[in-house]
Amino acid sequence: MDVLLREVHGGAKTVRINANGYWEDGELLYIRCFVQDVSLLILVDKAREEKERAERANLAKSEFLSRMSHELRTPMNAILGFGQLLEMQDLPPKQMDCVGQILRGGRHLLNLINDVLNISKIESKSMSISVEAIRILPVIEESIEMVRALAEQRNITFKIEKSEFENVKVIADLQRFSQVMINLLSNAVKYNREGGQITVDLSRTRENRINIRVTDTGIGIPVEVRDRLFIPFDRLGRDSTGIEGTGLGLSHSKSLVDAMDGVLYLCDQYQGDGSRFVLEIGEDLSKSSPIKKDLSSEGGTESRQTSQNKLLALLIEDNPENAKLVESFFSKLGNISLIVASQGSLGLEVAVLQQPDILLLDVNLPDMDGLEVARRVRSHELIGDMPIVVLTADDSQLTRKLFEQVGVQQYMTKPLELKALAAIVHKLKLSKGKKVA
Repeated sequence: MDVLLREVHGGAKTVRINANGYWEDGELLYIRCFVQDVSLLILVDKAREEKERAERANLAKSEFLSRMSHELRTPMNAILGFGQLLEMQDLPPKQMDCVGQILRGGRHLLNLINDVLNISKIESKSMSISVEAIRILPVIEESIEMVRALAEQRNITFKIEKSEFENVKVIADLQRFSQVMINLLSNAVKYNREGGQITVDLSRTRENRINIRVTDTGIGIPVEVRDRLFIPFDRLGRDSTGIEGTGLGLSHSKSLVDAMDGVLYLCDQYQGDGSRFVLEIGEDLSKSSPIKKDLSSEGGTESRQTSQNKLLALLIEDNPENAKLVESFFSKLGNISLIVASQGSLGLEVAVLQQPDILLLDVNLPDMDGLEVARRVRSHELIGDMPIVVLTADDSQLTRKLFEQVGVQQYMTKPLELKALAAIVHKLKLSKGKKVA
């Protein structure tokens, strides 16, 4: 049995006692006792149990996030998809501005969904960052537009000092940099006073770095809680203020800035009203001119020559809203005929009979998954080389690799970027035109 022993100096240890007796002619002659200090063994056992429990919890979390990824991305596909269709129409300026607000807000919401769904990556610091040279002012100005509607509700104005920074570029991930700026600006709005002001100014600092300072005239941050500023889910006691938030934004923003080799901090030296956050990021010093690409004229004479080649596309998709979105978009592109099948088996039959130029394939289908459909397409002698584009809400690396293994290179996640889909179709039309010629 195990017994907890108290030591003279206040410590404690667990010992395991075993005993056996020595008998002779039915008489007990003596008893032998064995005492073993098992404190360390017990700690090891507890650590192993806690590790197994944590692994089970992590697996459950991964499965939950995988399910939620599909559930959240699917409705966002309809919101952003039909928003993009409205953007392509000739609408009055006021309505076009509303559509722009819907799209900007929807894309920002999608970014937030991605951050929450990939929270395990945030915790393990394994976020994917793709840096490039980007012009800094357009990102800042677009970020301001994202939060302007919220600011106008409280008569908060923006002031941006840009002068010499019109053509300055920084080395950053465009999407991540935009996320950080939107978070800083939205915080400056939320914690500002009625009729306040937000100032964004830039300056050069040490070793070819650019400082972006976001200053508000709000309630400020008490000195005693500033050391908790970048702790996830810690709202610094502001849960009772009625201001919405999760406490994740600044922590996530700092992780993103760190990954881009930048620095994000609260300026303790600022003496004015409110608070000032400083984002320091590396400047791009290359002198290469940006390459401009006019997609509307891409392909020149060849594009005009092949525009008469009708493209037949097959969409295997069980969600009616998603199918309607693709159908509406293709009708605007012109020269594309679309066939829709709501089941994998039916889609395979149609593919063999019609032999379309391209297959657009969802992953989660009612009768078989998209991966099995892709395998059967690749193994069929009539349609084995048909281009396949996966359109799915599943953004996992494992699913991407599985499709790559069966020869599927084009993988698009929902919500769809219709311009990217149009580029794929346009490229296919060009290649078809060359084959016909």
